[in-house]
Amino acid sequence: MIGDIARHVWHSVLDVGLFLVWTNRWNQAAARSAAIRRLMAAGLLWGLADLLSFVIAFPGQQAGIREWSLYLLLSLSLHAAALLVGAYALDFPLTRSRRPYWRPCLTKHRCMMEQLNRLVNKEIPFTVVLFQIHNLQDMKKRYGPDVCQSLLDTMSARIQGRLQADWRMSLSEDNLFWICVEGGTREELIEWKFITRCELVKPWMVRSKHFYAEVASSLVTYRGDEEGLAALVERALGSLRLPHPEHLGVTVQPDPEAARRAELTEHLRDALKLGQFSVHYQPQFDIRSGRVRGFEALLRWRHPEHGFISPAEFIPLTEASGLIVPLGMWVLRQACETGTSLLGVFPDAVMSVNVSAVQINDPDFPECVKEIPRSAGLPPHRLELEVTETALMASLEYAQRQLMRLSQAGIILALDDFGVGYSSLNYLKKLPFHVVKIDKSFTNDLTTPKEAKVTEAIIQLVKHLDYRVVAEGVETFDQLNRLKEMDCDVAQGFLLSRPLAPEQLPAFIAKHLVHP
Repeated sequence: MIGDIARHVWHSVLDVGLFLVWTNRWNQAAARSAAIRRLMAAGLLWGLADLLSFVIAFPGQQAGIREWSLYLLLSLSLHAAALLVGAYALDFPLTRSRRPYWRPCLTKHRCMMEQLNRLVNKEIPFTVVLFQIHNLQDMKKRYGPDVCQSLLDTMSARIQGRLQADWRMSLSEDNLFWICVEGGTREELIEWKFITRCELVKPWMVRSKHFYAEVASSLVTYRGDEEGLAALVERALGSLRLPHPEHLGVTVQPDPEAARRAELTEHLRDALKLGQFSVHYQPQFDIRSGRVRGFEALLRWRHPEHGFISPAEFIPLTEASGLIVPLGMWVLRQACETGTSLLGVFPDAVMSVNVSAVQINDPDFPECVKEIPRSAGLPPHRLELEVTETALMASLEYAQRQLMRLSQAGIILALDDFGVGYSSLNYLKKLPFHVVKIDKSFTNDLTTPKEAKVTEAIIQLVKHLDYRVVAEGVETFDQLNRLKEMDCDVAQGFLLSRPLAPEQLPAFIAKHLVHP
């Protein structure tokens, strides 16, 4: 009798241990001590159920069919009750809840908020990282709630794969992923956030359908000051730049352009494979000699219904949807192949390509960039990447490592739109740039004495730091002459040439290689 009881209890403890492992409770180091206590309680409860069913079914008599049937019925009933009570103790429902925050790999959001409140009360520093899918509601209307539920499950698994052992994650009812981190430097967490976001905006395959998630991210740190949890949460939500501010209790008027943006975003997904994109090249001239220095690759989209769409309209849509990554690689490949085709008539041509913040924050970006000119046969020092200040603002240290890898490969780096931001000089001091492109607003202001002095001061400062200066937006001879007097190196604009199709470049080079 005692041996049978011990064997039943031991088997029950093993079963509950396997149940815990299956629920991934062991993936959260902070929950191990509580899980062990719950394991012991659930195992004891399971063993008592075994004992009770054994005592009731076999009251000191020989075991027959009737006794074994009674034992089986009681055992199943009592073990089912033990399983339900044990699962409740584990804070893990056995049936799938229809509430969106339940996932096998996630902490309940209510528990997350309670934990954050405890950290705030104890003034323990921590960091909260948020991720939200902007276009989830649109996908739910288009594909149904089940597909979106599968997308959230897949996305939560991908985020969890990047979590460290003691990090906590939850999913709130408004489909916000919350990650709580105790310790770690802010720079490391910012880098982790951007790398993770780059993973989330890559194409998804759910039930044989491709999805492009528009993911917003936010990061706030509590350092034990007087700020309460409510203020911290409000700051985290506010920095998400939610497309639907009603989540924050703010009433907004409907955007009349929302339907057009949604339509263009949907058409963008197929525009590349349908051949609707093309790359044109605007020449850049050496101001002193008048010779062609190189070309800037400019993306053009000809929509079958709306005609040519302005880059100012569709480029932000590609960045928000994550399409900028494959599209940017396609533009880079086209520019390198065009540059290679011009080596015979213009071996010194420099091909400039714009790079977005999403591309810079992609951890695989430097290796992809180095491979494309290599496979196209273009020398790396004939490729120039133009980076705007907005691509550098979030994490200067991470951008520095990314750009250094490119610079070490021999690729030319240019800081675009110089002078319009707040930290332009800081970027020149810390980042490995070779060229500075002053914003066209400074070129337009050359007509007034005060603005002309500002532009001249910027050019002289940049040249004193040994950078090549490029002025864009040159549209009049007066602007060109003033830039020449200010000792600017390179100019581009409609006065000199409009963007050209690839087939127009050889003739243009033959005409302007020696004289403008």
